[in-house]
Amino acid sequence: MNWISAEDKWPKYGETILIVVNGVVQNITYFRDGSDDTADWCEPFFFDDKEYAVWWKDVTHWMPLPAPPTAQAKYDWSKIPSWVEWIATSPDYKAWGFTHKPEICGDNNQDWGLRQEDSWSDVVAVSKFKGSWKDSLEQRPKGDTP
Repeated sequence: MNWISAEDKWPKYGETILIVVNGVVQNITYFRDGSDDTADWCEPFFFDDKEYAVWWKDVTHWMPLPAPPTAQAKYDWSKIPSWVEWIATSPDYKAWGFTHKPEICGDNNQDWGLRQEDSWSDVVAVSKFKGSWKDSLEQRPKGDTP
């Protein structure tokens, strides 16, 4: 995405954008006050060191916000058996597959487990998950059919 000169084009009313004011990048939502084209303002208000509101005339460049990054899967689902709908890493770094969403349970809440009678779990891999085992739970991505 490239910066757009404020002299060349203005953003759409209500669009959340990045702006450059006095060489500083800020995140704002652009609004017009409706009275004329010279006193348009940005919400939330930003103030310079003299406590003047940043008016559109002070903005030199702007751009739409980029798309947020896509979430990265915690596991390589192409290597996980098709019956697995949920996967989590145990404290001993084994990747457990589950047919239903597991809960943290066990002695002193120190492992993953299922409370449903019609569910199934088994070790499916040595986990390469990095981080706390309590943050390792992931559901099979939608549309992922092995």
